[in-house]
This record gives sequence, C-alpha cells and structure tokens, in this order.
Amino acid sequence: MAVLIEFTGLFALRCGEACALKATDLLLQSTPPQLRIRKTKGAGKSPGSIPITPEKVEYIQQLQDEGLSWNRTRKNRYSSWTVTDTYKIPSEGPLFPSNKTKGKKKSKPITYHAVWAAVNKLAKGFSKKYPGNDFEKIRSHSGRATAITCMMGQGVSLPMSMKFARHKPGSIRVHLGYGQLSCMDVYQAVSNANLRQPVAPATMQAPSPHALNGITLKNLIEWHEEGKLNDQEFASAKGMMLS
Repeated sequence: MAVLIEFTGLFALRCGEACALKATDLLLQSTPPQLRIRKTKGAGKSPGSIPITPEKVEYIQQLQDEGLSWNRTRKNRYSSWTVTDTYKIPSEGPLFPSNKTKGKKKSKPITYHAVWAAVNKLAKGFSKKYPGNDFEKIRSHSGRATAITCMMGQGVSLPMSMKFARHKPGSIRVHLGYGQLSCMDVYQAVSNANLRQPVAPATMQAPSPHALNGITLKNLIEWHEEGKLNDQEFASAKGMMLS
C-alpha cells in the first residue's frame, strides 16, 4: 500500500492506474526507461507511457532486489508483538496484489476502493495524532495532485507537464486546477527567470525595431545615466524608438 501511494506521487498516477499496474509495465530496459499505463475504467482516462528518470530506476531496482520493510504492532487481549512486513516488486502478475489473493497462483490486483478506504483511515488517524497539519485532507488522489503542482512550481512547461500527467489537450483547465501554487512559488519562479526588469542589450550600435521590443524610453534613459549606453548608442536607440 505504501509503495502504491508513493508511485502515484512519483509518476502522477491516478489511484486506479496504480492499482492496475503489472510487473510487465515496468520497461526499465527501454530507451528511455518507461512505465506503461493501461486503459482503466472511467471517462477521460488516458493510457500512455511515462519516462522513468535514472534515480527512479535505481529506486525501483532496489524495490525489486531488497524491497521495503516496515514494522507494525499486533495485539490481542493478552499481549502485543511486533511484525515486520516486506514488500518486493514481483517479477510477474499485478504490481500490487490484493492481500486476499496473496500467495495464490492467480493473484488479483488491489482494488481502488481498498486503497481509498485505507488512505482515508490513515488520514483521520494522522490528523487526530498531529492536529493542525491538514492531514485530514489527504486522499488517494493527493500524490498525483502534488506531482503536478511540483512540476508547475519547478517551471516545467504546460505541454510537458500535461504529457507527463496524460491530460488531453482539451483538459487545460482541469490540469491547471491541480496547481496549488503559493505566492512564494510565483516569486521564486519570477526571480529565477530574471523578470524583475528588462536587461540592457550588450551593444546597441545598430538597433532594429525587433531588438527594442519590450524596452521603454525610460529604460533607455536609465541605462544612459548608469553608463550602460554611451551618447551615440543612446541617441541611435532613442531615434529608432521614436521614429
């Protein structure tokens, strides 16, 4: 369950898509390595392939070889004890088999409703134990939403992020609805893009109208006063702008 939820965030998967994954959908030997997404029930669900970056390939191979282990406590009326569970990516069959069919030859994948119920239960438990952290808002779709938000915050272009999330071209409004960007996200993006003010051209000996796009007369005056433009360059650019 933990790895399934993690996959929804790593690859911007819908919960149902993660439940339907099979071992044969991990195409680690392809160029580039890919995760194949099958068609699932529901309108607007887009199958396709998602590229897997080198660090994610390494993590998946670790899950195949060593697995992921965690401890949980079991108890009855008389005592309690610790049980260690380990999940390894199987070599065949569903990537996330249901516990009800675990060990059987024809195992079935875990269902969306089982994941949904488990995530809601965990969210309520975390919210009760750690109040004030909005844990109650976590849902089975939160991993996908977070992945899309992170791509937007990191400046990934809209066509690229929509392709990664497999949103159809007509779903721009739906895609942008995932972007829970804060004021700080916008501030950092604008700062990194150096959009605070126009930059003076290195040389302006023979400016063209195209070169002056976005530059105002005020910019020219400021650059002239600061010594970024000499008298000849300033006069030439000013004449081109006012002509």
